[in-house]
Amino acid sequence: MYFLGIGVNDREALRLPQTLELLEYASKIWTRDAHSLGMVLSVSPACRAVEGADLANIELAALPKPQLKSEEIGFVLNFEALPEGFLPKFCTLADALSSRALVWIRQETRKLQWSESTLMDMLPSSLRDRFIQREVDYSADGLAN
Repeated sequence: MYFLGIGVNDREALRLPQTLELLEYASKIWTRDAHSLGMVLSVSPACRAVEGADLANIELAALPKPQLKSEEIGFVLNFEALPEGFLPKFCTLADALSSRALVWIRQETRKLQWSESTLMDMLPSSLRDRFIQREVDYSADGLAN
């Protein structure tokens, strides 16, 4: 059993007996970053894990860097649990940025709970209409689109 591109953000989940069993059983684990590797090794020092790379970062590093427009502020929002008071706080923030172009970026195109699509639907229409919406085209060749 091999694991490629493992990212870790939940230290408690690493301590579950099932997780520890998987870490011990895996022939090789490539984590997506040094932080994830450190977390894995902190609970299972003998597992066969090494730092790898997030494959998207490898491809993105080869692309020319876009020139950012200073008048745009982009948001990529996707939560596992909706932060308390998210909607009123976000609306207040967006109102304070009234002189800037607001860009809503969707990486997750499915309507998963608290993903970019469902969060956009939660916004009042007056605020939703202020956003330039950009979405990743997963059908395109490469990541340029």
